Amino acid sequence: MIFPGGIPLKQDVQCVGAVGVSGGDNQQNQAVAEAAISAL
Repeated sequence: MIFPGGIPLKQDVQCVGAVGVSGGDNQQNQAVAEAAISAL
């Protein structure tokens, strides 16, 4: 199960890592995680 604030990093079909954020509410955590992914 994936929770808001957790986003897997995939290359092709393989999971190569993840970004996980906590400390805020679900919407805040998800927004920060998505910003981190966008910065990569």
